[in-house]
Amino acid sequence: MDGLQERLDVVAKYYLSLGLSVIPIGTDKKPFIKWLEHIDKPLTNWRFPGCNIALLTGQFNNLVVADCDSEEAYIGWLKTKPQTPLRVKTKRGMQFYYRHPGIYIKSDAHIKDPSGFEYDVKGDRSYVVAPPSVRSGHQYSICVCSSNIRGKLIPFSELPVFNPEWRPERPAEPTGFRDGNSGVGQGAGRSESGILGSIRDGLA
Repeated sequence: MDGLQERLDVVAKYYLSLGLSVIPIGTDKKPFIKWLEHIDKPLTNWRFPGCNIALLTGQFNNLVVADCDSEEAYIGWLKTKPQTPLRVKTKRGMQFYYRHPGIYIKSDAHIKDPSGFEYDVKGDRSYVVAPPSVRSGHQYSICVCSSNIRGKLIPFSELPVFNPEWRPERPAEPTGFRDGNSGVGQGAGRSESGILGSIRDGLA
């Protein structure tokens, strides 16, 4: 087992030790197991060599994530939304971790913010790639910011609450006929030792 994979395995087991539900995924983000079975029933052990880690979002893990998939999007989020100290740098953008508000949050993609940028929401019955997973040569990592100057994992119960208004309901798509053609719209929803040490320190 190489050094990176050993670290992934150790961190995955550490997440489990915190009572968090995590699942194994490939570099294509596809789960290696029937993951819906583990929304509220965490794995008892981690035996998935060669896999990345995904954190399930939703009420059980007390987590909702705003996923901004570009520099424009995450800068827009930073400028317009109350900030969270727990942010993860992805290959193209940034994930913003928030405490679950206690009501069902439907996951959705390509949400258009009034300021002009787009983002995804990972709410109930979804998941996000978790540090220190690696995709296409990029390692997911917790960001250093003014409210998290050491870049540590922060318990989700201590994060600011996700505002359900950030996941607005989409207007009903029109149906019927228009100019002799069907007017049915298209739905837009779709569904290292050092790292581990840093994660542990953040819970001290």
